Amino acid sequence: MLIIKNTLICLSLLFSSVVHAAFEGQSSTSVDIAIIGSGPAGLGCGIVAVKKGLRPLIFTGGAPGGTIIYKSAEVKNWPGVKNKTGKEITDELQEHARHVGVGFSSDYITDISSHDGVFILKSASGTSFVAKTVVVATGSSAQRLGVPGESTFWGKGVAFRLGREERYKRVVVIGSGDDAVEKALRAASQAEEVILLARGNSLKAHPESIVELSNTPHINVHYGTSVTEFQGTTSLEALKVRDSAGLSFKIDASMCLVAIGSKPQSDLVAHLVMCAADGSIIMPDRSQATTYKGIFAAGDVCEGSYGQSFTAAADGMRAAYDAAHYIQALHAT
Repeated sequence: MLIIKNTLICLSLLFSSVVHAAFEGQSSTSVDIAIIGSGPAGLGCGIVAVKKGLRPLIFTGGAPGGTIIYKSAEVKNWPGVKNKTGKEITDELQEHARHVGVGFSSDYITDISSHDGVFILKSASGTSFVAKTVVVATGSSAQRLGVPGESTFWGKGVAFRLGREERYKRVVVIGSGDDAVEKALRAASQAEEVILLARGNSLKAHPESIVELSNTPHINVHYGTSVTEFQGTTSLEALKVRDSAGLSFKIDASMCLVAIGSKPQSDLVAHLVMCAADGSIIMPDRSQATTYKGIFAAGDVCEGSYGQSFTAAADGMRAAYDAAHYIQALHAT
């Protein structure tokens, strides 16, 4: 026991000396696990990390709470929850994390590098952080169409989501998955008419959501259609659309929601870990470990992600266990 204790003390002193050498004269903080992202994956990771006796620090960055906070409709697949919104679930997760002692930082991490067996994280504020492990839980960001007029009218009638109080005559939603259907259903409470444009010949959402959509009289679905241009003067006025037969037509609308999918946000570690063609982080075995030792990933940023908040939370918890085992192995060497 004395040998083990002395070994841990030596490792702690070595870790401190590396921190001091790398950041002499600079402001720095050292932790066991640096968690990038504060959605269900990051929060789940932080909670379990504390239970494993580690010191986690969650970086909330520019999107505290993750994308689940934008789900204003009831979340229907969170175990044990029947009628809560995404924000309410996130608030409870954050409260739980803070209660058990998880650390939080609003710093936005801009760079991660490896130095003498530890990870150096630099933030936009100029603060440096040192971590034994890193868990990437950055999620995914919504994709844009990339057609003429989109950038011109972004925020002027073209957006990812509606305002909470605005009323509209007609709202167009582009997409065919769960996100698109959910946005169409929400828009139905704020618009006289909702048009859902689906590129394919069917919707890819949950069956119960599709049934709800079909039972909402002022939502119309146009299949086999794609938007080729957004038109207007100072704000959006119309969309130019092409159908499967190649015929073009115009839809007058002052509001359009883009819901065509998302892209994993892996740029921060793309120079260290192996990523798939779509940018998702590859995990080579049945754990949350990436191809770079000491870096783990959880949630929508992972290859093969189910895109669900509850599976993201589970990923985060698994990542905490994997990181704890990794740190334990370091101490054993």
